[in-house]
Amino acid sequence: MTDKDRLEILFLSSWFPSKAHTTLGNFVQRHAEAIALKHNVTVVYVTRYQSASQPLLIEEEKINHLRIVRVYYKDSAWSSLRAWSAFHAGIEYSFGKAKPKIDLIHMNVLWNAGWQARYMHFRWKIPFIVTEHWTGYNREIRTDVPQWKIMLSALFSRSASVVCPVSKELEGHMIKAGIHGPFQIIPNAVDLSIFKTKDQQSSIFRFLHVSSLDNAHKNIEGILRAWKKVTSSQLPLHLTIGGDGPYEIWRRRAIELEIPERSISFFGEKSWEEIAEMMKASDAFLLFSNYENLPCVIIESLATGLPVISTRVGGIHEVINGERGILIARGDEDALAKSVIDMATSSRKYNHRSISDYAMNQFSYEAIAIKYDAVYRIALNKKTKVKSQQDPHDE
Repeated sequence: MTDKDRLEILFLSSWFPSKAHTTLGNFVQRHAEAIALKHNVTVVYVTRYQSASQPLLIEEEKINHLRIVRVYYKDSAWSSLRAWSAFHAGIEYSFGKAKPKIDLIHMNVLWNAGWQARYMHFRWKIPFIVTEHWTGYNREIRTDVPQWKIMLSALFSRSASVVCPVSKELEGHMIKAGIHGPFQIIPNAVDLSIFKTKDQQSSIFRFLHVSSLDNAHKNIEGILRAWKKVTSSQLPLHLTIGGDGPYEIWRRRAIELEIPERSISFFGEKSWEEIAEMMKASDAFLLFSNYENLPCVIIESLATGLPVISTRVGGIHEVINGERGILIARGDEDALAKSVIDMATSSRKYNHRSISDYAMNQFSYEAIAIKYDAVYRIALNKKTKVKSQQDPHDE
């Protein structure tokens, strides 16, 4: 692709890694980095940050063709107005005061920043697409999400040229929630320069769990209770569990459950590179979530060649089959304990290279960039058709 073929893409998002939350929306950043292989991408991310040194703070970072502009504002009684002002400041900083030279807007996660894409679309007639990750559309599981948030998300999605859920399962929930297509499924991306095929198996079969450690979401309590059952088997097993959440609380809970210390360890927040090394030193990945869409840790594990044990929630069943892992019912601790033992005692059935090759073909930056390039061309073609159908006297 030559420089003249590179589009100018504005990335907007409700979630993105920042000083306010270093891991929130890291999967959105992965998409941005992937798309930047083919196009010039500018991320403008607006977020509250009470520790900012001034009421409005703008910081810029560049990663190859990816430009990230983070706009921080302090919370107040006028937070909505401050968010609006911060967004305008970010756009003006990134593109100047005139009409921004943008070919297309890529909105990520409609709630709650979807208004940004809709405003830019109507203000400047710039087409936009949507990528969605939010589990809130699943009304059977996410009873904590008020209906008005769903309704506003549906409003924000109107006029989108294409809507891209990260899983087929999510598409179904979005349709039920009133989101209109056309839809195009594009999964999360994995950086294969970081997540590579695992090393050889050791004498101890090692499971890894990485997450936010939020119990309502990830069911850490259930993992620990199931692991307690597993330890009675006397098999040489070990579970490493951690992430950017309250891991010390779960360490204490493991002691309360009298889980043998030699069989379990905990850790706090790690970089992508550190997590990749932990995966390479593991034999399988374990997830026991109550709800998900398509978590990045699943595809990162597959890229490393690890088989996965997971609950059958969200779009996980779309990528995990018998050759790549085991799926169990949500909340079934007995099934989790049995699956751990089954996987540890029949690990030879899993071909690490085959698992890794599958991830490379489906989730690599290059594969995702190609998928989004096709979607962008569709969106821009729609814009061209609309213009050609206009009466010249309308302009």
